[in-house]
Amino acid sequence: MKKFFIALLMQCFLGLGQEGFGMTSVMATVEFVHGKVTQLRPGALSASKVSLGDKVYADTSIVTGEKSFVRLRFEDQSLMSVGPATMAVVESQRTKSEHKDSKVVSLLKGKIRTMVNKEEKLVVDDNKKEYPKFIVKTRTAAMGVRGTDFQAFYMPESNQTSLVTYDGSVAMAKVDEAKIRQQMQKKAKKEVIVTRDNQVEVRQGDELGTLNEAELMKSTFDQKNVIEVKAGQYSSSVEKLNAISLPVKISPVQLQALKKNFDMASSDSKSVKAMDTDKVSDVHSANVFQAETETPPGGVLDVDKGLFAPKSGGFINMDTGLYIAPNKDAEFDIKKGVFIPKDFKGSIDSETGDYVPPKGIVLDAAKGFVPELKKDGVQLAMVTELNRNISHDVILGNPYESVSEYFVRPSSKEVFVKDSIELSFGAVSQNMNVSNVVGGANADLDSKSGNKFLFNWYLASGTAFQPFMSMGLTKVDYTGVKKGGDPAQESSNLLEIAAGIRYYLKPTWNIKLYGRTEQTQVLKISGGSRTIERVALIKMSAIAEGLLFENRRFNFLMNMGGTLNPAKKKGNLEVDMGASLVINPIARYWFSALSYVDGGLEFEYAKRSASAPGYEADLSHTTNRLYLNFGHMF
Repeated sequence: MKKFFIALLMQCFLGLGQEGFGMTSVMATVEFVHGKVTQLRPGALSASKVSLGDKVYADTSIVTGEKSFVRLRFEDQSLMSVGPATMAVVESQRTKSEHKDSKVVSLLKGKIRTMVNKEEKLVVDDNKKEYPKFIVKTRTAAMGVRGTDFQAFYMPESNQTSLVTYDGSVAMAKVDEAKIRQQMQKKAKKEVIVTRDNQVEVRQGDELGTLNEAELMKSTFDQKNVIEVKAGQYSSSVEKLNAISLPVKISPVQLQALKKNFDMASSDSKSVKAMDTDKVSDVHSANVFQAETETPPGGVLDVDKGLFAPKSGGFINMDTGLYIAPNKDAEFDIKKGVFIPKDFKGSIDSETGDYVPPKGIVLDAAKGFVPELKKDGVQLAMVTELNRNISHDVILGNPYESVSEYFVRPSSKEVFVKDSIELSFGAVSQNMNVSNVVGGANADLDSKSGNKFLFNWYLASGTAFQPFMSMGLTKVDYTGVKKGGDPAQESSNLLEIAAGIRYYLKPTWNIKLYGRTEQTQVLKISGGSRTIERVALIKMSAIAEGLLFENRRFNFLMNMGGTLNPAKKKGNLEVDMGASLVINPIARYWFSALSYVDGGLEFEYAKRSASAPGYEADLSHTTNRLYLNFGHMF
């Protein structure tokens, strides 16, 4: 009898303990387990092994070992896999106003992958505003999801939260718990109360309002800086800027491999089977959907506004959650909207989709890329380049130091996916040499003054061909004459209109093919009088645009090409077919990823013949233009 009463008391005690700690609230069931996985239930004094079929109660902590994982299925059929070397807590939060439960997973370390069923959002305020019902939170970020497949990382060493979305979208916000609590805690208002004996009392409420976890998350997603991360995109918390990075597309090749690895399993083979990531054909063979972004593909950093984004097309390391952007020589792929790396450092495991650092180099969550063993010059140079690709100073640098300059020049192919305009102003000098004259004397004319205004508009294109159009006005005045007397000038204003295409040839060279109508000045001799007339010539041009040198924001370019013009007749003056040669060196400075200013010297030499009744001559025009050009992409 004594043993029976002891057993009954123990059962009652355990039952009360479970009720008190919320263990009767079953959150999920263990659907699959691999390796060493333990759980610490509420009220338990020690952790226990996780087994297939176990019930996971609210506020249960789950810890996985190396190369271990566990897959949970929630009551609404949502799935969550807790990856290797991870600590997470499965919680159930209750709101005050609607008294409904929401699933909250606190990620303390490591990585989780979830596939959330589409469901009604949880209404948490009197204004009937909707909020996510499934929330993943870390110390630096909160992610609200609904009907989506995504992966979250949190590394306490760097205090960075990272997110990759595979399907649907995830709302990601920076968490500042102290600030939100301070904003929401308000003192009670003064109340004037009339008592029964008609005495007036003024009572001041001194107690501060309380804030539960669900309302904290609600306030987090009410912020203006919430970032929506869609399918195929990556984003992370940037502690130095106190912001969430703008979403960018990751490598489609890695995305396809990661999407298949739901449980984040590690590769069992010692030798990694690498995937090709530097070929356009491999990128296009990755048949995965990626939502478009408004983020510049080349990356952006605006410290004052707290905006940051790495270059698109990068890779994610599963152990650290760090994003490795393509190097500076990467080529932009128009169809996929990502950069394709050249001379790729590292590899992608074909079995797991994980990024693996080069041999002899380790990727540390807090330090970035570091040499594994002995340091040598080649290894250090590679480490420096790789740390630049992960934006080390922005993501992992000392938070008390200023962010160093981060800038990635748009590649020559990236500009094809944007509209861009150019405004050019400059001074013009011209020499017109008239020789072999029949019916008059030779002449050598120098312009007294001249200037030119030019407007170019390049239209966004999804191919290697980019259409453009331009309009210009040139003013050239002729006065002083070395030979043959002073001619009369019909007009000094010369108009031009052009249209054509720019063709992507390789990362450092483009070709422009275009036709234009341009008014050209021609000396005419008739009856002893000399006049300079304007003739609207049709010119067909081919120009090669080359990038010869670049050093961060400074570029040196060279444009070279030629022009042909068919014969043209104006009244009794006829200009024969002619040709010209153009050379144009340019020095350019990018003051943002979308805007630049450059200066150049354009040299053009044109040769043609002209004739009129009783007059024939060979004409050559030598034109020099010194200009300043402003360009902007949008």
